[in-house]
Amino acid sequence: MSSCMVRRQATTRGRWLRVLRASPYGRRRVFCFHHAGGNAAAFGGFAEHFAAAPDCEVVAVQLPGRAERRSEPLIDALDLLAGRIAGEIRRHADRPYALLGVSMGGALAYEVARKLEADGPAGGPSALFVCSAGSPKARGPRLMHALPADALVRAVRCLGGIPPELDRPDLLALTLPVLRADLRAVETHRHDELERLRCPTVVVVGDRDPLLSPAAARSWTEVADVSDVMELPGGHFVLDEGGAAVAEAVLRRLPAQPPLMIGTQP
Repeated sequence: MSSCMVRRQATTRGRWLRVLRASPYGRRRVFCFHHAGGNAAAFGGFAEHFAAAPDCEVVAVQLPGRAERRSEPLIDALDLLAGRIAGEIRRHADRPYALLGVSMGGALAYEVARKLEADGPAGGPSALFVCSAGSPKARGPRLMHALPADALVRAVRCLGGIPPELDRPDLLALTLPVLRADLRAVETHRHDELERLRCPTVVVVGDRDPLLSPAAARSWTEVADVSDVMELPGGHFVLDEGGAAVAEAVLRRLPAQPPLMIGTQP
């Protein structure tokens, strides 16, 4: 399916969730959390890799202050964001689901998983995927959010985080406040005593990521039940090159409910 078709069928479920691949009879879901400065549309290409799995619905989180939510105030507190999103996901947790986050989205997905697992033994996702994101215990003090505008743009450009079509002064001026708020949310977050996540966790890292080495990625074992560390070709935005492999891993680890029989109640 082309990215245009994905966009045409995208719908919203409240302000926080945007369905990129709808499945009326879907028996499993994956919730995707975008990188700092991004929005739900960042997963349009990734959603295409689920074309062979019509029973899986792909949903992207849409944070305030961007795209159709651009008129809403930005939120630069990770715990507040996680609480709001966890509340939305609880309303759609009627079937097995996974959480997948990229970079800042990986940190946010982890915090959401913690809140969902706190609901009890039956709560929480079936799996967590963190891509290009260091574990809470491995994150040192970083102040990218406080860099001058020119330095911040250079840093993000070096990571491949600014598409050529957006690398214009007028568009960057609109993007920088969003980027700073997202980075501030991650960089100023303080963790309390960390309990290990119960759900299986898969860590995805690009072999050319300047911010996260495969060795550093393994520090997730201190806070989560890491079932695999996937080292894939690519840089910080590893889904650009490794999206198909990650989608396959999601489907492999995400159980599906049995299909409803004709005449049964959902």
